[in-house]
Amino acid sequence: MGFFRGKDFRSEQVSNAEISLLIEIQKRGLNLNMNTQVPMRLSVEEDGVEGTFIDFYFSVGSGLLAVFLDGSEIHSRNAQSKRDDLIDLALERRNIRVKRYEYDAPLTKKRRMEIADDIEEEIKK
Repeated sequence: MGFFRGKDFRSEQVSNAEISLLIEIQKRGLNLNMNTQVPMRLSVEEDGVEGTFIDFYFSVGSGLLAVFLDGSEIHSRNAQSKRDDLIDLALERRNIRVKRYEYDAPLTKKRRMEIADDIEEEIKK
């Protein structure tokens, strides 16, 4: 399974926080069954939203896991929060587990390690 599949990790669309977390995931060897920036087409009629990019997408023993790293400045806004909820429901209907991790920019080392620890636990489920 390829390492980079969706958007190029050097693009302006990818945050420093996502790059930092990716490096931590690599250090832990958790990237073997993972893709980044995976486009997910959804249906406005069925899901209420067109689609999204999944930041980190894992194939794990118990199925699929979508991980989103959400900067609180943007994702705490009411409209974005509602959109995130619709995306989560749409993915869960497709039997994809969803984990969202919010952070205040810049992503601190402590928060990055907490998120990586939790992802590692999720992968083991």
